[in-house]
Amino acid sequence: MSISLMLVDDDHIQHKIIELIIKRVNTPIKFKAYSHAQEVLSFLIKHHKNYTLLPDLILLDLDMPEISGWDFLDIFEIFKQYFAKKVSIIILTSSVDPRDRERISMYESVKGFYSKPFTQDAMIDIFNSSYITVKKV
Repeated sequence: MSISLMLVDDDHIQHKIIELIIKRVNTPIKFKAYSHAQEVLSFLIKHHKNYTLLPDLILLDLDMPEISGWDFLDIFEIFKQYFAKKVSIIILTSSVDPRDRERISMYESVKGFYSKPFTQDAMIDIFNSSYITVKKV
């Protein structure tokens, strides 16, 4: 079983960190990183009926220029009902504001909240909580 994972983060260092983590976990993962939330929203809306092109999981940063993670979530929640499959979101942020965690609970699609820097243990935790077995290499 292959997992489709999208990262939405304007920090290219995070792209590389997560690519390295993916190489170390023992599960097939299709990974695509995006720097702009608008790109992902456009992709999701364009391919909303295509089950195989939609990701299983989106890792989303909250603090981004132009369209923030919060804006992304607001738009995503409106359009998710039209998607050919359920897409879950995990927040990946450097925010330490407890109000962010509280605010996240308002979004049904958000299944987790992780602080940066992202780690291999966090990736394993995410997949295990989704009933997908991932092991350290």
